Amino acid sequence: MNISEISSQGCWAFVLNQIDIEVELPFSFDENCSIHKATEAQIQKIKQILLEKAGGIGFAKPTQFYECDAVMDGASTTLMALPENEWRYYVVSTSDNGGAKNNLHMASNISSAPLEISALTFYLNTGFGWRSGVLQSHFERFPVPVKKIGKDELLETAEVYQSYISFDKEMYPEIPRAMSMFDSLSFLMENSVFHVLGLFAIIEMLITHNPKLEDRGDSITHQMQSKIPLLSRRFHKPLDYLFHFSGGTEKKVWSALYKYRSAMAHGGLPDFASSDLRILKNANNADDFLREVVKSLLRHSLKEPQLYRDLRNC
Repeated sequence: MNISEISSQGCWAFVLNQIDIEVELPFSFDENCSIHKATEAQIQKIKQILLEKAGGIGFAKPTQFYECDAVMDGASTTLMALPENEWRYYVVSTSDNGGAKNNLHMASNISSAPLEISALTFYLNTGFGWRSGVLQSHFERFPVPVKKIGKDELLETAEVYQSYISFDKEMYPEIPRAMSMFDSLSFLMENSVFHVLGLFAIIEMLITHNPKLEDRGDSITHQMQSKIPLLSRRFHKPLDYLFHFSGGTEKKVWSALYKYRSAMAHGGLPDFASSDLRILKNANNADDFLREVVKSLLRHSLKEPQLYRDLRNC
């Protein structure tokens, strides 16, 4: 896809999250959509909006996130300027007025290389659009480590994107609804307890039904303990319990995770030193695992949606 042609039609969106693409660009997700380094004119437009909308937030100017490396020294962070040819301003260009960009955003959310391209979009001759909740909250924290993205990650994103745009959303509306719920978590503060509740809500929505009161074996916990391992064996990459948890069975992990969820839902403080939750290590580890579970379920549900509908009924 020719970048000079794309720049005169359609729209282009700024990639908000800090990434470093280690692949020759542009990279095309399909004939209508590609990612590339921003041109000088695009960089100037991006910088203007970032400084106007988020310039007073955080300890650094938002533009420094893309023009500097963050060097950690104990408790302090120093921003070291990069040469201009190494700046990390990336954009996604499309030949339409937003449909392909929105589809790519939703698909990349559940890939190993998520691209936050919903926050700032520029349209031909009609100005720009911005998602204030995402744009501003992004700069309230210290710079995060830059994610390196290689060809495998982009190819995976392209594969998920193709699955998403060809998916029958009218026949299985619950799947795109679950993906929208996952996307909406980006509006929350990073340390919000609602991330845990939201992730569990998506899992429950995808694979569980309301348990029968007279059947203790039909509980939500039991459904997760039995259904998620079954699904994991069908994933392209099965869930890696050993990476996140030092030991214990899948059943024990899900029992602990649901107790963690219940503690948060009922206003309690989870005690990760207790015997019930020790296997989870800490909240960050549990949250990271739950996020990977949701992403894996959503990716797989695009391929076998009827299986998920059947699982909810059993």
